[in-house]
Amino acid sequence: MPPSRKAALKEKRALEQLQACGDRAEAATKVVLLGGIGCDFGTQPHDVFEHLTTFDVVCKGVALPPGRSQALIWFDSIVEAQHCVDVIDRTTLQKANKRVFAAYADASHPKVDQARVRAFVPNPARHVGHAREASVSTTATQQQCDAYASTMPPGLLLLDEFITIEEERELLERVTQQREAEWFSLSQRKVCHYGHYFDYTSFQVTTDDVPPIPVWLAPIITRITELPITNGHGPANQLTINSYDPGDGIAPHVDAPWAFQEYIYILSLESGIAMQFDKIVGDPTSRSHGQHASCESPQTAHDHTYSSASTSTEPPSTSSAVAPSVELYLHPRSLVVVTGEARYNWTHTIPSRKTDIVDGIQRHRSHRVSLTLRAVKSASKQ
Repeated sequence: MPPSRKAALKEKRALEQLQACGDRAEAATKVVLLGGIGCDFGTQPHDVFEHLTTFDVVCKGVALPPGRSQALIWFDSIVEAQHCVDVIDRTTLQKANKRVFAAYADASHPKVDQARVRAFVPNPARHVGHAREASVSTTATQQQCDAYASTMPPGLLLLDEFITIEEERELLERVTQQREAEWFSLSQRKVCHYGHYFDYTSFQVTTDDVPPIPVWLAPIITRITELPITNGHGPANQLTINSYDPGDGIAPHVDAPWAFQEYIYILSLESGIAMQFDKIVGDPTSRSHGQHASCESPQTAHDHTYSSASTSTEPPSTSSAVAPSVELYLHPRSLVVVTGEARYNWTHTIPSRKTDIVDGIQRHRSHRVSLTLRAVKSASKQ
């Protein structure tokens, strides 16, 4: 069905704007310009990524610079960029209901270089589709899913775009409305507990009086419990809200296995961040109790790190060795589920730095809020 006269005029204008772009290249490059869409019209980088995956096109990054009606897409090679132009040109981006036009961008142009620094990096090998479909992958190819399974610690699942932009905005508004008295500061972040309180001195969940988990989080918790990976486990009953400034981080740790049950859920808001997972060397079940890697208290600022078999609260050892390491970039609105081997046999950490290098692209950190949901085993009386 041909486009309406109005739509045809818009497409003509979009094509003319694309051809007139100052950063457009005549010859093929590793960067593709996609005309006819823009963030000012509501299109998100993830929409572009999903459109590419329907054609089995895998890119390094996507940017939708403000004030432009074009997207920029980066590839590892000119051949991959050429394939993208061949299969994507004049196709319809379903979420925007707009036809897009493909050309090449000058990779050395200042506008392209500036957009690249803050590009959305989809990491398709780790993309697992939209969580509401409760599918392991609704957009990634089987090869990409296999790559995800082979590189990630067993039991670790990343769900990009678990919540919408509007839901993220509402959650952030709720968080900023929390009373200042409910927050307390650690050396590299502020935290706020709900449902149950975790004592960073005794490393135990206590019966200290804290507010219940807010009712405004109930729909998100319900959505989490409906995920197939939860295997029917009950909902979380402990919430920790973390507030990070650029440069903040957390030391390597395993969330206290004697205090919390198996499933850990981490929802990222406002800013993305790199989280590193390190395999604990040796058989965790054969190590002696009390072999923690680090502890956290309001004074020391570093998170508690425990071996999976540890039940002691003796002073920690700092000599724990780790082997394989995987760094995972957590985009805003993404959910990480940590269970099984990833929960007990791998430490996770947030390196203390102000930028992350993701697939060769530098990404600046901004203020980040994370919601960590867990289920306690039992609470001790203090």
